[in-house]
Amino acid sequence: MYYGKKVKEVIDYVKDLRTGKIIKQKKLKPVGLGSNTCVIEMFEGKKKVKEAVTHNIVNNYVNQIAFLRYFHDNCKQYSGLITLNPFTNIILTDYEGEENADEVCVRGNVIAWANKSTPYAGADALRGTINNVESELTDRTQSGYLKYVFDFPTHAANGNINSIWWAYGGSDSYRMLGDAFLGKASASTYYTDICCDGSYVYAVKSSGTIYKTVMDSANAETISFTTSNLRGIEWDGTNFWLADNTTKTAYKCNTSFSVISTVALAVSESITGITLYNNKIFVSTTAALYRIALDGTVEARITAETLGFQSNGLLGSAKANNKYLMCYGRNGSNYYYAFLDTNGNTMYLRDVTEDSNYRTSDFCFVNNEYYANSNFYIRHRGDSRDFTYLGGVGAHTKLPSTITKTNTNTMKVTYIFSIEMPTGGEGGT
Repeated sequence: MYYGKKVKEVIDYVKDLRTGKIIKQKKLKPVGLGSNTCVIEMFEGKKKVKEAVTHNIVNNYVNQIAFLRYFHDNCKQYSGLITLNPFTNIILTDYEGEENADEVCVRGNVIAWANKSTPYAGADALRGTINNVESELTDRTQSGYLKYVFDFPTHAANGNINSIWWAYGGSDSYRMLGDAFLGKASASTYYTDICCDGSYVYAVKSSGTIYKTVMDSANAETISFTTSNLRGIEWDGTNFWLADNTTKTAYKCNTSFSVISTVALAVSESITGITLYNNKIFVSTTAALYRIALDGTVEARITAETLGFQSNGLLGSAKANNKYLMCYGRNGSNYYYAFLDTNGNTMYLRDVTEDSNYRTSDFCFVNNEYYANSNFYIRHRGDSRDFTYLGGVGAHTKLPSTITKTNTNTMKVTYIFSIEMPTGGEGGT
């Protein structure tokens, strides 16, 4: 979603100043978000040997946050909306994939990063520093023009660079979860698995009881079910699915939790949750994720290690909507969200290790016709429940070709924001 529907043509390039070779790429960028440009310059001593210019794509997450922060906050008398700045750290990676306005996290191996507010001088092989002398941040003309300049010494940022990102992070780490969320109702009772149909949150916790609450309440209505050890619950947009750990059975139910059909689950470990994706049943345990056909045939047992976690490292249930299949887990002291393809194979991991306040053991997507393809999910952690928008990337730009920095080079990265200001109308007096 872009505010402007028109597009303009820009030319990106990478130029080797020693050979004169230039690689160019034409991009079409939407009008209405401004023209945001990144310039990378590589030096040997004082001699500039390479220059790259590229224009970014601003993430849809930023549009959503801009709308929420202005419209939601100004309309409400009090707002509990918490957003984390997706333009905190600049991050350079080797990711060669195309720009995607719906990207939810930084992808690729991190080659370099720098915090825009905190200067750094040290031996970190990845970290550069903001150059406050050359940056222009006062915007005295009120034109929407801001320039950030970052310097990287010879010992840092060495490797192949393909992508430049902006994302949320701390002053001492780029590994952070950057979702926007509304802290809502108290939910002090631990649940094994949760789901949401857009109006109510449903939960189970190793019993024969289903707990039903309105989305922003902590008071649960209880619904008794015919089996005694429910550990998984999901809403597929039409029906509920329940998983019982004692009988190893999945129950497909209508909205009144009357059983429509059952599926025998050949699952060898204790069940921790259930979800549906791409017309498959995915059953979670702490050790593995089972992909099961609707007739009960086990198509794959995908181990926690294959997903990127340690043995018994899955925390809670894998969850899906029409857009994502995601699970959460631990590998040693590291915590990740794993984004999975339609078969349940890990496409990439999102590191949330150093964001201990916002780790989660249970989450679910808000799943009805309106929310079916959205980034909107509910995160249950500790004694609270958050309504969260999955995101964190402020912008991504891909270079026309790879540039490689070695320990013979210093590097300067200049990022210019030219944000279109409101126009029209007569000034006040």
